[in-house]
Amino acid sequence: MRLRPTPVVMVSSLTQRGAAATLRALEIGAIDFVAKPSSGSENGWPEFRSGIAAKIKMAAKAQVPFEIPEKKRLPLSNESVVHEKIVALGGSTGSVSVLQHIIGSMPADAPGTLVAIHMPAQFTKQFAARLDSICAMTVCEAIDGMPVEDGHAYVAPGDRHLIIKRAKLGYVCRLENGPRINGHVPSVDVLFESVANAAGSQAVGIILSGMGRDGASGLRAMRDAGALTACQNEASCLIYGMPGSAVAAGAVCDEIPLHEIPGYICSNAMRRSTVVEAAP
Repeated sequence: MRLRPTPVVMVSSLTQRGAAATLRALEIGAIDFVAKPSSGSENGWPEFRSGIAAKIKMAAKAQVPFEIPEKKRLPLSNESVVHEKIVALGGSTGSVSVLQHIIGSMPADAPGTLVAIHMPAQFTKQFAARLDSICAMTVCEAIDGMPVEDGHAYVAPGDRHLIIKRAKLGYVCRLENGPRINGHVPSVDVLFESVANAAGSQAVGIILSGMGRDGASGLRAMRDAGALTACQNEASCLIYGMPGSAVAAGAVCDEIPLHEIPGYICSNAMRRSTVVEAAP
């Protein structure tokens, strides 16, 4: 990639070692990956063949080389901050380095953030651990019933849909088994639609680089519910499929370059409280 930037699609084994190698490849510029069916399994091969064909065609149209801007972590607030909103991010496997840039740039007191990315179960846990090791926020793979807290990011497990529900003191993560939506578990649409239902106008939703149209209808539901919605702009996308579909669906309030997304989140999801001193 340094000497001759080339669109790359990884073929990965569904193992811990395969996941680590694939995530590293995505960090340094691979377009996407396909997971090999398990040995001796005939059921997965038709899906594998169609998946690799689609991703090769997508890779041929990708913006290569793809440059990730320099990460500049936003400072902690020096004032009292009330987090009025939660944040929902969605993307495909081409968003690995994008999410590393966004969450890695957020301060430790950033608003609670939910992430749906198209990855198998063996990959999402390692991806969350990798983010946790490089970010000021605490990042984990979501667990059913886990409360959504400030300073934390929750990655949807690769074999479950992540949704949120309103609780007495905020929101909680819920994990659901379910069919593939737009070909994916987890689905960005499922997450975004749950955020629209639970949080309404008290949310920020952003759709990131990726293939297909998953997330477009969910982001539209968020916008219709009063949430602030945005997408990564075409010039900074490796693959503009998911953002482009959201724009076409009328789901997007703002199109934003990648380097501006962390600041956009913090400025729109936080409200600085006013401190009133008592009279003497």
